[in-house]
Amino acid sequence: MRRPIAILAWMLASAGSGLLVGASLFGLIGAILSDPGARPASWPGWNLLFYGFVGGLPGVLAALALALGLTGRLPGTRRN
Repeated sequence: MRRPIAILAWMLASAGSGLLVGASLFGLIGAILSDPGARPASWPGWNLLFYGFVGGLPGVLAALALALGLTGRLPGTRRN
């Protein structure tokens, strides 16, 4: 029972850090691209940026942690 808990902890840690980094990148890129004349608030690229950075990055990092945890390559996930 210890191995699934360790994998879940790694997934939560990686998704949380991915959310932090993704939201920061979205904010920085949003500030750079925030020319109202060229890209108004209704520009569809804002949704792509938001879901890519704030949704996609944590999801990819959590999936990577799951894959590495199942193969035993993360600390605490090796089978004895």
